[in-house]
Formats: sequence, C-alpha cells, structure tokens
Amino acid sequence: MSAELLRQVRRVEAQADRGFDGSAAEHVERRRRLRLEVLRQHLTSNVDFLRAAHLGGASGQQSVAAYAAFMDVFLGTLYRLAMDDAKREGLTPSPLVLVALGGYGRGELHPLSDLDLMLIYDGEMGLYVQRVTQGLLYALWDLGLQVGHALRSLPDCLAMARTDFPSRTSMQQARFLVGDRRLFNRFRKVLAENVYQKDFAQFLETTLTERDQRYRKFGGSPYMGEPNVKESAGGLRDIHTAMWLASTKFGTRTLRELADKRLINGREQKTTDEALTFLWRVRNECSRATSSRRSPRTSATRATSCRCRSRSSCATITCTHG
Repeated sequence: MSAELLRQVRRVEAQADRGFDGSAAEHVERRRRLRLEVLRQHLTSNVDFLRAAHLGGASGQQSVAAYAAFMDVFLGTLYRLAMDDAKREGLTPSPLVLVALGGYGRGELHPLSDLDLMLIYDGEMGLYVQRVTQGLLYALWDLGLQVGHALRSLPDCLAMARTDFPSRTSMQQARFLVGDRRLFNRFRKVLAENVYQKDFAQFLETTLTERDQRYRKFGGSPYMGEPNVKESAGGLRDIHTAMWLASTKFGTRTLRELADKRLINGREQKTTDEALTFLWRVRNECSRATSSRRSPRTSATRATSCRCRSRSSCATITCTHG
C-alpha cells in the first residue's frame, strides 16, 4: 500500500466533505469522482514512467517486474480504500484475501495485459466481502483497467482446481497481495495436499494435450515466419507450461529454484532467462506500438493483437495480450 497515495486521497475526500450542502447521493458521487481523479493521475504518471524506461532500453525482465511491483502497491491502496468504506458503512470485517494469478502471480505484468485477480473468503459470503469486492472492482473498471477476476471460497477453489485446467494452472501460480495472509496460506496448503501432490500423471497428460492443441492452432515450429510470441512453439506459453509441471512435480516456482535443485544447469538457466527477457521486450514493444488501445488515458476499444515487423529478419511477430 502507498501511504502517500492514501494520504492524497484522504485530503481530497476531506475537501469534498467541507462545505458541501447537496444530497447524500451527490456527496457520495463527489467523493468518488475526486478519489478517482487522484488515483488516475497516479496510475497514468507511473505508466508513463515505465513506458519511458522501456524506450530508454530497459530489459523485458525489468519492465514486467517493475509494472507488477507498481501494481502490487497500487492494488494494496485500492483494497485499503474499499475495506475502509465497508467499515464506515458499519459492516463487520471477515477473512478476505486478494491474490494475483497467472503471469501476474509470477510477478510478470505487461502494460496492456489483464490483471488476473482472485478474492478468497472464508465461510459464508457476507455483506462485508461483497462490499469490499465491489469497491475494488468498480475502482479498477472506472480507471479503465482490464481485469480478470474471481471471488471464491476455499471449497470453490478446490473444486475449480480439480475440474478446470486453466483455473488450476492460474491458481498454481497464485501470489499473496493484501488481506488475510493466514487464509492465503490455507489456500496454498489445501490445493497442494488435495490436488497438486496427487495427480501429476493426469496433469502431465492434460498439459501435453493442451500444448499439442495450441501448436495446431498457432504453429508447432520455432522457425515460423510469423510466430505468435506467446502461443507458438518456442513462445512464452512453452516456458509457462514447463514451469507448471516443475511446480507440480518439484515444488519450484522459478528457474533459479530449478537450478538450486540441480534440475537444470547454470547454462540452461542463463539461456532461458535471456530468451524470456527478449520475448518480454517484444511484447512490451507491441504494447507501446498499440498504446491507443484502452488504457488509463483513453477509452478506445481494446484490440486483441498487434503485429511488429522485425528489421533484422523481416518476419512478422504476432503478439497476443493478456
């Protein structure tokens, strides 16, 4: 959570409260509008800073890690605001935790990628949980951010991990953001003991089937003239697939952890790291080239892909965001 950003929001809300003689509904709307102005300025200035760093030569790894780190703090502030609003309305707090999923869970976030988030609650879904969830999501939508979201109980998480492959792989890379850390630890333990440690053979088969289907759709050769930087053979999804399997089999989350366990050697780690940071930079460049799409600055319709022509090979790279 950004203490300075929170103070700025509190100051403008206090200004909204002073000398206002409109209706209660008008007062709420005035506070909401002033709050959003502060949040939007903060978001836009930081996105602009990260874009300038990319143009200045920041590596792909530096860019995706920096944006993820910024968003961690920003989401912590939004969560705190939503939580305080719920308490102000007299609602009794109950266990709730916000987690990052998928690529964001790995600490990798591209400028125009969706924010993959999940809120986990304990027991029944009461009014407090509903109010905090609404406050958080409405703020993100009002700011023009694209959000993939879920609100689940622990039994819901377990059921989804057992029956839905994309949900399982996404939750497998879940990372704590803000909220009840004990609830998050229970979530990790429940899924590890009841899913990840029990069905590796089936998970391997499903994963390889999904990979073969993806290759048929996006291309199974790393030497394609027009590869999809995320989905084609040799793209980002292949390393994601390898890390899903490593996480399930060996309990590792990073290439460094694989090297520490001597499952890969130093040369393999270095080569893979270099390939990853190149692919991340390509995706970031695609994002920059299509910055007229929906972003904190604009409400233009969000496109689903972009094409960047490589000067060195005259090949076209298709970049899918998300």
